[in-house]
Amino acid sequence: MVTKMPIAMQNSMQAIQASTMNIAPEFNKIIADGKQQLIALDKAQPPAK
Repeated sequence: MVTKMPIAMQNSMQAIQASTMNIAPEFNKIIADGKQQLIALDKAQPPAK
C-alpha cells in the first residue's frame, strides 16, 4: 500500500512506522511492569471483611 503513495507521503509513512516500531517494546514493558505492580499490591492487601 505504501508503494502506491506519492514519494513524500511514502517517506512520512515509513518514518512514522519506524518510530512506532521502536516505541512499541517500551510500551509493552511499561504495561507488564504495571500489571506486576497491581498483582503485588492485590496480594499485599488483606481480604475485605
